[in-house]
Amino acid sequence: MRHLPGFVSANLHISQDKRHVATYAQWRSQHAVDAMMANEDPQTQMREAASIATSFDPIYYELRDKLSGE
Repeated sequence: MRHLPGFVSANLHISQDKRHVATYAQWRSQHAVDAMMANEDPQTQMREAASIATSFDPIYYELRDKLSGE
């Protein structure tokens, strides 16, 4: 996904007990997200990841505020 237009970053978080995983990706626009979702390559990757999970619940958010320590 990192080579697709509009990609900003992605993060993977694993709980300390190793039972839960959360990922999130940032995109420059909703248009970029929609284009990624229409692309078969990322869809294949997401289906593979979901197939090993006991549950998979994608949620989409809109950035409202950004804090920085800089």
